[in-house]
Amino acid sequence: MDLIANIIASAVAFIASVAGSIMAYDICISADRTCAKIIRKAAGRLAAFDRQSGEAEWIADLCERRTVREKYQHAIGCFLVAGKMRRQAETVTVALSFQIADVGTVPLSLKLNSRVVGPLFVKAIALKPLWIKRTAFIIGGLYLLSKFIRSANASLPPGLKVKREHLNQYKTWGYGAHIIRKGIDLDLGKIFQVMVLQPERIPELMKKVAECLEPINNPHSPQVGVPR
Repeated sequence: MDLIANIIASAVAFIASVAGSIMAYDICISADRTCAKIIRKAAGRLAAFDRQSGEAEWIADLCERRTVREKYQHAIGCFLVAGKMRRQAETVTVALSFQIADVGTVPLSLKLNSRVVGPLFVKAIALKPLWIKRTAFIIGGLYLLSKFIRSANASLPPGLKVKREHLNQYKTWGYGAHIIRKGIDLDLGKIFQVMVLQPERIPELMKKVAECLEPINNPHSPQVGVPR
């Protein structure tokens, strides 16, 4: 009897272990499929130029996860962080620099990621009433001036300040301008300098700026091969 009981117990244990292994395997395979779907949805939330590489990287990382918990944790984490990654990748930064004799270089950085202020300003300067355009330019100019003053106070060594006589000599300054987005760095320093020194050419130069910004305005533009 003991022998029969041992045989039956061994058989039951063997069947249970096989069934458990099969169930565990099925659960693991199911987790891979489900997590891959979550990752594909997460990649769809990335910037257009990041989706393919982002999905491939996340899927490769998923394959390295051993437990079901780790797989789901990775996939859900990708989905949650995708929105933030998109905002960071699509942020366009205007990096200006002013080289002032006897003072130094004053940097000025503007992030064009506002969903309200930027579009409102563009619409304002496109309207026909002249007073609206002038008001928009005045407000924009005052904002840039305040940013310039704060940047000068923060970046220059103690004792050095941009005085009125320095401002009056703006034609002797050196100017730098870069339009930056993830993987893209456009050097528009020469155009910016001409705009400052020859303001009558601004309408003409704005067209050139628009042409230069095509890689940034195109959501599918590659991240490499853009002239610096």
